[in-house]
Amino acid sequence: MEVNKVTPLAGTQYYPVSAIEVAEFHESDDASDDPTAVLLTLTVEGAEETPFVMRFKSRQATDELIVALMTHSKRVWPD
Repeated sequence: MEVNKVTPLAGTQYYPVSAIEVAEFHESDDASDDPTAVLLTLTVEGAEETPFVMRFKSRQATDELIVALMTHSKRVWPD
């Protein structure tokens, strides 16, 4: 996985996240079936009624996000 260094761009807007939720996704409304994906939901302050939801449909996709978060976390907050 490539580690990207992001430089803020002129005009980029950043929004404070008020909540992060991780959950299993089920095809059925009552969750009686096996989960088929992992959901990551971000709620932005001032836009709580419109959360941003990402669905990860494979272990590999989920693991890649975890590795990227850990990599950047260690770079930003080294021991």
